[in-house]
Amino acid sequence: QYKFIFDEGGNKKIKHTIKLNNKFNKNLKKLFNNYNISIDFNNFEKKNTSNKVKDNLSKNSIKLINDYYKDDFKYLNYKFFQ
Repeated sequence: QYKFIFDEGGNKKIKHTIKLNNKFNKNLKKLFNNYNISIDFNNFEKKNTSNKVKDNLSKNSIKLINDYYKDDFKYLNYKFFQ
């Protein structure tokens, strides 16, 4: 995913990124407000299922994910699966 956001030199190619985390709605509202875009956020529901998914992965699967997506974790400042 990082290849869509950063060039070969590690420079950001786009202006905005928003992570799907507990601040998602707040950050999305801020971005929309910067561009005078009106949207009703009351109809959005965010469900966090990351722990459920992680609990069902084997240690080998977690290692494969961490290895395959290591640059995504690095450039996008995410924590590796434990």
